[in-house]
Amino acid sequence: MRTPRRSLIERALSLAESASRVVDIAAQLRVYRRGPDGRAEPAELLPRIYGGRYVRQLRGYTGETPAKIVEFPVHPGQLDALTYEGPEMRILALGAPGGGKTSMVVTRAIMVALDMPGVIIGMAGPTVGHNRRVLLPKTRKLLKPTGWIAEETDTEGELSITLVNGTKLLFLGSKEASRALGAAGQGLDLAFVVEDEHQAMPTSTCLEMNARGRQDDATFHIFSAATNRLHPEFQYRLANWYKSNPEGRLLRYKPQDNVFVADRWWERHRKFMSKDDYEREFGEADAKLGRIYDRFDDQHIRPLPLVGEDITRRLTEDIWGRDEKTGDGYSYVIGQDWGSRFIASVVLKAYKDPLTGRRLWWAVDEILTDGEGSDRHAQKLFQKYGRRGIVVGDPRTKTSLADAAHGSDYTVFHNAGLPVAKSSSGRKPQSLRHRFGMMNSLLLDGNGQRHLFVATDPHGYPVCKKLVESFRLYRYDEHTGEPDQKNKGVYDVSHATDACSYGLHPFEKIRGVDVVTQDPNRMDPWASST
Repeated sequence: MRTPRRSLIERALSLAESASRVVDIAAQLRVYRRGPDGRAEPAELLPRIYGGRYVRQLRGYTGETPAKIVEFPVHPGQLDALTYEGPEMRILALGAPGGGKTSMVVTRAIMVALDMPGVIIGMAGPTVGHNRRVLLPKTRKLLKPTGWIAEETDTEGELSITLVNGTKLLFLGSKEASRALGAAGQGLDLAFVVEDEHQAMPTSTCLEMNARGRQDDATFHIFSAATNRLHPEFQYRLANWYKSNPEGRLLRYKPQDNVFVADRWWERHRKFMSKDDYEREFGEADAKLGRIYDRFDDQHIRPLPLVGEDITRRLTEDIWGRDEKTGDGYSYVIGQDWGSRFIASVVLKAYKDPLTGRRLWWAVDEILTDGEGSDRHAQKLFQKYGRRGIVVGDPRTKTSLADAAHGSDYTVFHNAGLPVAKSSSGRKPQSLRHRFGMMNSLLLDGNGQRHLFVATDPHGYPVCKKLVESFRLYRYDEHTGEPDQKNKGVYDVSHATDACSYGLHPFEKIRGVDVVTQDPNRMDPWASST
């Protein structure tokens, strides 16, 4: 016989079991605006509800209005980014340091997590350390009061938060752990990705993130936040992924939109920054790159000529004669730049314009290696071109540590079977000026004529992608007026154009006469050297 006490216990257990099966996991966005005293005050509540009443057994929502809905505070500058529902794969929110970018990407990730139970959402940051110090704590701060966290994992192999609806927020550092392990996120199927501090992430990881949504490309999006910093790799993505790509969308907001920070805070930064830097990072101005090759544009990317005489052999024979081993002339000029880590070869051919008789150059191939040393690079070059081309290189005999045992870079290339010659261009300031002037004159001379082009493949894409990138992004430092060398060893865009200029210099050095830039207001760092 069941006693009253036993009945009460069973009833309590039944209610507890029912409650454990159904959980309210829902949120709305509460907009805060600046009040009369300048402080943030709660304003309108956006009507959309993310998530709902979740049934564990069904692994889905009931469709009923949840009894408890959490409010996430947002400021007006974040609204466009948080509510944007466009079709583009990549969306970038560009804002100032301290403008609430991290909280914005975290909020967006949680909103998606509520709407998509049982999936994995990538939370990408520049490094694992950034994730632990910034991204993870801010995610916890929003989630802890809600009671939605079912499990946290913090091991050497995984850093994640799993919600009660089965969705996992997986934190990914963007730096490649090793060649064997590959880029962060490799091999995963992700439903959505957010990227914090996108400007500090390498393009290789961003491309890896692009490939993670293959299971449902219609709903897969990558939502990123960044400060408009002068990182060449980021500036390239900004221009080519978000400003001119139909699969990218650029959203901007001003720091003053962050009502949780006093307006005077932003003004204090003006005292420590140049006007251009302040307007770029805290305003809506684009970067003034001060491009070294400001004459390069899309008209320099075109197919090889269908008519016209290939004069490469004749030109090389006039300077170096025929190859001592094969007895033939050289069909290619291979401009060569050796770096301590990155090594670049740009393959060039010369043609005679049948109408004007002008000499026109085409870059037809590029070979770049990262951290493999001169010997491996030379092997790749020889396997592809043998002795059909002459390597014309940086006149310095600097040798990387990896190749020190083999002699200079020239010795390494010679021992690999490659014909080599030094470009007559040196490394003194006036030689830099000369080479930059020569290249700009080849790109567009005073008569409006172009003499240097990058060949395209059958689909119309440039065959020398790094060379094009270098033409577009190699710039002068805004503060010193000198070529920007801060990114040496990290993401140096100078190697490809340097290699190209070394290859062209023996033939075109007469062009390098005070023709460095079309900007008459840019300071001339070499004025005292001429």
